[in-house]
Amino acid sequence: MITNEELNSVIKAGTYAPTGMGKQSPIIIAVTNKGMRDKIAEENRKIAGFKEGIDPFYGAPVILIVLADKGANKEILYKIKGGKVS
Repeated sequence: MITNEELNSVIKAGTYAPTGMGKQSPIIIAVTNKGMRDKIAEENRKIAGFKEGIDPFYGAPVILIVLADKGANKEILYKIKGGKVS
């Protein structure tokens, strides 16, 4: 397991990574609970069509789920098209 300081450093670095249209709107969820991590890994394995027993996260003790604010990009798309932001 990595330390909380190491995890926070990785998450902080992720918030500076390039994003679509430069909106910097990532939402990063750290899954540190082994039971939850294993459930997510199993669902990911099924979706990917991997054989039973394969870990799509290669045994990583922590996984990060990165989401983005879909509305943030929509606002920019409207501006680019010359329309008004609703």
